[in-house]
Amino acid sequence: MTNNIGHVIACNEAFNTPSGELILKQPINSIIALALPTYYSFVVAVGMINLKQQEYKTIVKVTSPSGKEIALNTMDFEIGPPTDGLTSSDGGFNVNFRNAIIEEEGNHIISVKLNDEEKTLIVPVIKKVI
Repeated sequence: MTNNIGHVIACNEAFNTPSGELILKQPINSIIALALPTYYSFVVAVGMINLKQQEYKTIVKVTSPSGKEIALNTMDFEIGPPTDGLTSSDGGFNVNFRNAIIEEEGNHIISVKLNDEEKTLIVPVIKKVI
């Protein structure tokens, strides 16, 4: 099985420049909340490598420590025949999650599924003690 998911990065903002360069602003390695529950907006940037000519189904899901689904995004796409003589393609996409409700402390799981392959990212949520 080929590893097609290159990276999964949570950040505050992600966009492409006119020249196609991906810019990730303020990568997130944890969320520090002043109160729980809270609303939180973030972006999940997914990089894909060695994609062959076929159909792909993606699922990006955020799950709380208790197993509750906080956010979900699905997308289907197809890689067509190569036009430049290459046998595979690379690419990526960004998913914007706006005002996701974070209700509990602990390790939240961001999982990305590309067909039968899955990669996860753990993002701890900590309630700030004031």
